[in-house]
Amino acid sequence: SAFTISFLIGMRIFFVTNSFPNRNNPSEAVFIKNIAEAVAIYDTVTLFYAEETSSLVTSPDYESKTENNVAVRIAYYSPLGSSFKVLNLLSSSFKRIYYLHRLIKNEFKSNRPELFHFNIISPSVLLMLYYRIFYRIRFAYSEHWDIPLRVKFGLQKNWLPWRIGMKLSSQFAERTIVCSTAMKDAFAKYHLVANAEIIPNVVDVKVAANADAIQQGDKKIILHISSLDTNQKNVRGIIEAISEVSSKRSDFELHILGKGKELQSLKDVAASRNLLESFIFFYGYVGEE
Repeated sequence: SAFTISFLIGMRIFFVTNSFPNRNNPSEAVFIKNIAEAVAIYDTVTLFYAEETSSLVTSPDYESKTENNVAVRIAYYSPLGSSFKVLNLLSSSFKRIYYLHRLIKNEFKSNRPELFHFNIISPSVLLMLYYRIFYRIRFAYSEHWDIPLRVKFGLQKNWLPWRIGMKLSSQFAERTIVCSTAMKDAFAKYHLVANAEIIPNVVDVKVAANADAIQQGDKKIILHISSLDTNQKNVRGIIEAISEVSSKRSDFELHILGKGKELQSLKDVAASRNLLESFIFFYGYVGEE
């Protein structure tokens, strides 16, 4: 195939993603935003995202904007609000697919894409299959969710729905893309796809703060930014590693930014090892400003 994801010059591409910065969480999945903006240097990019939110006055609510040459289309919709968790999950998945379809259909009329770029597994992959079967539009599948790695290292056991979705996406995608060698190996280990391509997350090399005074100091500053969920980010494992290293050297600090249900318990772990406010510092959620 002549299809090469990293050198698609002058194409019209529709990004469809399961996570993206939004009104509720301006920092969510900022890496997807960075990827879309990087691709927009060479191609015409329109990005579609649907977000469930309970704070809506009217549902649905739509947001349309252009940032760094990426046209962004977002639909916000209300949750079902049932006392049954399964019904809420099914309703949210159905609504997300429905509103994404409406957004894409509206744009499709005047700006038919040559390629879809599907990011992060979700039931919305059904839309990719729909456009592939009925309109013969190819799609690339990028996965950043590290569930196969969690399974590999024993952090997660039940992953059948994700495994089916990842396999289905890889089977029909023109290319499957992951962001690390570890993810590529995990995809191969569980027979999701044998030849995933690696495209690392986009980094802005022009940020002036990369050469700030802190970097030049005697003490090394390690910065970790993520949701504080051990099953996803293994922050507890990072603390354990820092505990071991701190017994041998003291020329560093770990600064942790992020929120999550385990924030206090992680602080307790750090305190129990005499690391809190000496080697390890927690800041909670910190906005972009």
